[in-house]
Amino acid sequence: LRSSPSPAVHIRVTERPPQPTISKTPDYAVYVPGESVTITCASSRRDTAGRFQLRKDSNLLTSNTGSHTTLTRRITDLRADVDSTYTCVMLVHFSARWLPSPPSPAVHIRVTDPLSQPSISKNPDHPVYVTGETVTITCINVHPGESGMFQLRKDSDGLLNSTGDHRNFTQHIRGVTKSRTGNYSCVLLKQVSGRWIMSPPS
Repeated sequence: LRSSPSPAVHIRVTERPPQPTISKTPDYAVYVPGESVTITCASSRRDTAGRFQLRKDSNLLTSNTGSHTTLTRRITDLRADVDSTYTCVMLVHFSARWLPSPPSPAVHIRVTDPLSQPSISKNPDHPVYVTGETVTITCINVHPGESGMFQLRKDSDGLLNSTGDHRNFTQHIRGVTKSRTGNYSCVLLKQVSGRWIMSPPS
């Protein structure tokens, strides 16, 4: 004897949603404390929209609702010693189910320690100079073990750069004239992961 067949169940198979893209602006290899970065998740196909999930080190950071082709998150006031990885996932609504895409490639946000403010001195240390005299300006990195390239500035404009890494930098200004009148400061520059990091001016 044979029973009547059971009600049918339907199995429908579809492709997974496409892998979204992820980008960061500005796109630096390393950041300094206090800077901001904007992360954007986007659909890799213009005709595909969905919900986005932005994850930080595999933990959900933010998401949107409805159906979109992008998600943007601005991360402000970065702190020192941050070293995080971000990825995006897009969920597409299909036949009453939200289907997750493969995660996007990862973007990395690394925050390095800021450079120390250098000191500056002049010799002889007079309140005023006479035309033709010589003044020696010295920039010094006050942080032990920290070196870099110095930039001597006059009224906030770059005047002269040192070459190579140094702990101090000396510039002799010979035969001063009235055109040398101004405010001088030093900035320390150091290349970290391909980016020139700048200290606060002295």
